[in-house]
Amino acid sequence: QPSNFGLVPAEAGGFKVKAIDVDISFFDSDLGDMLKQGDSGSSLCTANSDCNFFDCHGTCDGAVGKCVTRRSNNNAQAICRDILFDKLVGLHMSHAPWRISYQLSSLGRQCVDGHPSNTQHVVEDMIKLLESELARDN
Repeated sequence: QPSNFGLVPAEAGGFKVKAIDVDISFFDSDLGDMLKQGDSGSSLCTANSDCNFFDCHGTCDGAVGKCVTRRSNNNAQAICRDILFDKLVGLHMSHAPWRISYQLSSLGRQCVDGHPSNTQHVVEDMIKLLESELARDN
């Protein structure tokens, strides 16, 4: 939820995002334990969505019908989806200046749907775009 995050000034300029409410945050190493059910192994599934645990997207091994302990998204993707996008409304930053709205929307979608290994680069591109727009307005 957006209310679980805040911005603070960064030492090198700009801002850092800080988590305010982390009571349901988990390390990736703990996710496997969340998917397991007792001594019988992983939880049963027929689709990847059966293996999700809050914002952590799990993976279903369709051949055996069980969740594997591998996560298919990362924390940055979950933040992009939950902070920037809403399933019904679209981009939360819909009031972004028209000059950058298309680029920002495109980067946001890449952040949510792209390969987890590219997320850091996409987030960095979003930050550069927003910082350049802020500098332009000042």
